[in-house]
Amino acid sequence: MPHHELRNVFGVHAVPPEQTYVDRAGLDGRIRYLLSTGRHLVIYGPSKQGKTALRRRAIPDDECVIIQSRQKPNTEAIYDEILRGLGVSRTINNEVTKGREFSITGGGSGGVSIPFLGKGEAKAEGQAGISHEATTTTEPVGNTPSNLAYVAEEIRNSGRRIVIEDFHYIPELAKRAFAVDLKALFEYGVSIVLIGAWEEQHVLVAYNGDLAGRVDEINLRWTDEELREVLNKGQAALNIEFSTELLREMISDASGNVGLLQRIAEKLCIEAGCYRTEEGETLTISDKLLLQVARKHICSEEAVRYRNFGWSVSEGFPNSKEKSKTVYMRIIQVCVEATEAELLAGLTQNQIVERIVAMDPSITPRNVRESLQRIDRLQSEKAIYPIIATYNMVSRTLHLADRELLFYRKYGGPRWPWEDTDDE
Repeated sequence: MPHHELRNVFGVHAVPPEQTYVDRAGLDGRIRYLLSTGRHLVIYGPSKQGKTALRRRAIPDDECVIIQSRQKPNTEAIYDEILRGLGVSRTINNEVTKGREFSITGGGSGGVSIPFLGKGEAKAEGQAGISHEATTTTEPVGNTPSNLAYVAEEIRNSGRRIVIEDFHYIPELAKRAFAVDLKALFEYGVSIVLIGAWEEQHVLVAYNGDLAGRVDEINLRWTDEELREVLNKGQAALNIEFSTELLREMISDASGNVGLLQRIAEKLCIEAGCYRTEEGETLTISDKLLLQVARKHICSEEAVRYRNFGWSVSEGFPNSKEKSKTVYMRIIQVCVEATEAELLAGLTQNQIVERIVAMDPSITPRNVRESLQRIDRLQSEKAIYPIIATYNMVSRTLHLADRELLFYRKYGGPRWPWEDTDDE
């Protein structure tokens, strides 16, 4: 029997452990086909579902330019980073030094220098015994209507794929603008891979109806049977056997989140003293106390992030007034206190408004609607990564992007800001 280390079987890794990798419903073959069509591809679903891992198996990192969407306020920032990743830049000024004197001899004409990066090259010239040094400063080409075709050409010439990670972090107006550009990029022969944590189908088409038929989607979700297959493969690799009860509880705890399942299984094995393939007779793991300890360890690791979700988000933005802070707190409260079924299905704007107004009649529906539209940006500014709850302005629904919240509120014993408020 081959021997395997626990770290290569269970746990969360940039590349999923090969011993427990499950090709769900033939997704490996499906994504390779969709990438060959020339259409844009969207991979979406809750966080920690293996979206990036699925993409990496189809397109290795060294074959693409990866754009991280955090801190990208507009489409210009996206195109700037794409071109920077491709090694494309433009001259913005020429600085000339004469002895101890300094002058600027030119402004940016917008001319393109490829693949000229950094502070540029220096050249020495001789004139009447005085040395001259010219330095060219460059920056990426920005996003203007006149250069989208040029951006597309550079992408095509590079032979690399453009992958935009965490697209849900981009502001709403930028998403809409980018959806418009996606149609033009498609016509220029460029296909983009977008990865995001949301629940609805056809989000980009909702922003731009012209994308219908030009975008393919993969909704990455896990059924309980697929999660069980992950555990079964891990048991076989380690020569262990989880009891029926522990298997059932681990799958239930995961709430369809394969990343969380991998963490639970790894922690449980550590508590059972299994760090590699067991020799000889199969090791049976059935002590429920070990699972309880594993749960506590995971909750301890996540406590700071969920505390920030409850407390920091409730503080609002730096210029938020007290009423606005209260609305943000009540949005978090509605999210945390909703049933598991409601969170997995998504809370509609009307449901949230109704519940918050019942808690505090001084809060108006307009207050709630406006705050919901800023809840994603607020979490981003509070450095809550991955985002926990995301609001879709098209469907007007608040979705749970991070299902580990269900696990934490069940086993982590959290205390929330409104509980202190209620005690007063």
